[in-house]
Amino acid sequence: MTRERELLQQALDALDRAIGDAERHHRRQQMSVSYPSDSRPHIQMRHIDGPVLWMRDGRAHWLTIWERIAVRFGWQDAYSLERKYWGGSNG
Repeated sequence: MTRERELLQQALDALDRAIGDAERHHRRQQMSVSYPSDSRPHIQMRHIDGPVLWMRDGRAHWLTIWERIAVRFGWQDAYSLERKYWGGSNG
């Protein structure tokens, strides 16, 4: 009985190590996502879901009707909208 218990404990320990390794690998993959330092915000007016502002770090903000009007008339651009919502980025 003790041999079976010892084998079971070894199997559980191996499983714990495998799960821990998988979690660490997943965290590393999540942290490795980055965008080029020279990325610039831009507005995609003909996006399938409607006009969208793409931030430097990859976040998206769909434009409201008033923001669309402001962009059309040149009162705002991608940089000013980025500063408005997220304080902008360095650069």
